[in-house]
Amino acid sequence: MVVRIGFFGLRMLKIRKNEIKDVKVVEGKLWKMYGGWGIKGTWGTVAFIYSGGGGVEIELINSKQGLLKVKLSKAVISSKNPWRLAEAIMSIS
Repeated sequence: MVVRIGFFGLRMLKIRKNEIKDVKVVEGKLWKMYGGWGIKGTWGTVAFIYSGGGGVEIELINSKQGLLKVKLSKAVISSKNPWRLAEAIMSIS
């Protein structure tokens, strides 16, 4: 799975199926939880917040991302239809 968000899709997060430990739907306003819109990050978590609704929280196993190879434990992706996004992620072969 590849998440491309940003100007011309330059920001990128690549997640392999074997790196996904759990996928759950988060209801509520993610922009309030993570302090605004855009790409947000804390130690071990990256959040892509672009819609006003809920989203999907993906718990990861042994994922190292970016130039500095930062170890991620969680990725959050906002969506207007989080249930459909979670279903699509789980159906990746």
